[in-house]
Amino acid sequence: FNIAVAKPFTGGDIDPSTAWHTEFADVNNDGLSDLLVVKGNVVTTSANAKADPNNLLIQTADGGFVEAAKVAGVLSFRVGRGGALVDLNADGALDLVVSNRNDSSEIWRNTAANTGNWLKLQLKQPGGNTRAVGAWVEVRTGNHTQRREVTVGGGHAGGQWGALHFGLGDAKQARIRVQWPFGGWSDWHDVTANTITSITRKNPKTMASRSRGAKGERP
Repeated sequence: FNIAVAKPFTGGDIDPSTAWHTEFADVNNDGLSDLLVVKGNVVTTSANAKADPNNLLIQTADGGFVEAAKVAGVLSFRVGRGGALVDLNADGALDLVVSNRNDSSEIWRNTAANTGNWLKLQLKQPGGNTRAVGAWVEVRTGNHTQRREVTVGGGHAGGQWGALHFGLGDAKQARIRVQWPFGGWSDWHDVTANTITSITRKNPKTMASRSRGAKGERP
């Protein structure tokens, strides 16, 4: 996609486009981060720019992105402001929530078939920052490494909620470690795909883990 020219992907070259919330997450669990861009122009925008749909950009193996909002069934011409990619029904697939200006919010359940395996991580630690905001998590599958920071904000009128979500592609296992806030690494730990793993910080060099399958089932 062309980041040099801001325009609606359904419109012409002269139509302006205004983005508000952006969020990277793996919506098809292939191990590559995809990109949600929530858009909606302001009241004073010219008439030819009113239709400004959100982008759902799927990352490809070569590092590029392809537009998938229409194919995925999430194309909307409401005036977007905020959003979130979150697994609302705990089935291992990220769903989409968009908040709109002067309109109701929209929720789309991810029902895509033939998606990859996944892993969810919940971090806990003593003290006031119980959810370890600011920690970094590394997930390795073969020669592929993903790194994500635990945050609660980001974007506009949206944020992060719940466990960290990683797509694993075809991998059935992964190795994980945590860099805790203010220093200290956990040991590497082997986990099974399609599980929710809770990691508790006891001191900067140790951790305890507990895994369960989707919807609380034991793997």
